[in-house]
Amino acid sequence: MKNILWITLVTGLLSLLSLPYLLNEEHEELLSGNLTTVGEIAETESGFIHYNLYGQETDPLVVLVHGFSVPSYTWDNTVPFLTSQGYRVLTFDLYGRGYSSRVHQRYDRALFVNQLNDLLMALNINEKVNLVGLSMGAAIISAFASDYPHKVDKLVLLAPFHQPVDIGILAYPLLGDFVAYSFMIPNMSDNQYDDFIEPENYPLWSEKYKIQMKYQGFRAALLTTARDYLQSDPMADFRAVNQFNIKSLLLWGSEDRVFSVTNQPLVATALGKHNKSITINNAGHALHYERAEQVSPLIVKFLSTSGASETP
Repeated sequence: MKNILWITLVTGLLSLLSLPYLLNEEHEELLSGNLTTVGEIAETESGFIHYNLYGQETDPLVVLVHGFSVPSYTWDNTVPFLTSQGYRVLTFDLYGRGYSSRVHQRYDRALFVNQLNDLLMALNINEKVNLVGLSMGAAIISAFASDYPHKVDKLVLLAPFHQPVDIGILAYPLLGDFVAYSFMIPNMSDNQYDDFIEPENYPLWSEKYKIQMKYQGFRAALLTTARDYLQSDPMADFRAVNQFNIKSLLLWGSEDRVFSVTNQPLVATALGKHNKSITINNAGHALHYERAEQVSPLIVKFLSTSGASETP
């Protein structure tokens, strides 16, 4: 009887420890030369960046920066309206997501700010740009504006990552890796529906998300981002936006379950007197997608107002 119990315990433990391997969907290496997806590739010293550029070359440029894990297709409901209103639109996948490189670096503030800057330089974009960021992307564009205020015209922040996130057990090496790879990340595709008020309207959202999960390095990118960026405090960058007199628009869904709308006044205060803050009723974290008919016109109205930002 004792032998049977021992064998059962050992077998159970081995089965548990094997979960990160059994649930690993990363069976393909992501190489820029093998990509057949719609879009372009920019090669930089850090890695390659998958991007799309829409609209006329002479139109004013708007750069859209996505959030923590859903790549650039999150802007599919935003791009058509912006281009129809006379804007050139640049979307891209952050490192570790979509079809961009799974770089072997710390996924922190510096990496993402440098990626955006490298992409603009690779595309020979030298004029001031308008930046729109969602969630973590909103923190990234604020950090970019803090480091390169002379390159920024206006900012639009959608439900921004705005304070250190408690990632719990994920912060600890080995144990955090096990939990992330066995439980958290395998369920990420289905968990994206929490961003919507009416998830039943987007039945293919989960399947679209899963495409990026098959490329080696996706899990590691999300985990190191959680450890090296989401535990930092972005408020200093929001205050820098104010110090550089950069005009900003802050949009937040009233039913956001990721970042509570109750913190909207805190962020608006940090962004300062040049900020306009609006709450979108009956909207969640994916307000730009689910409520595109409200959000996209607000973005265009803000960007089209006269008076460029004043930077030293």
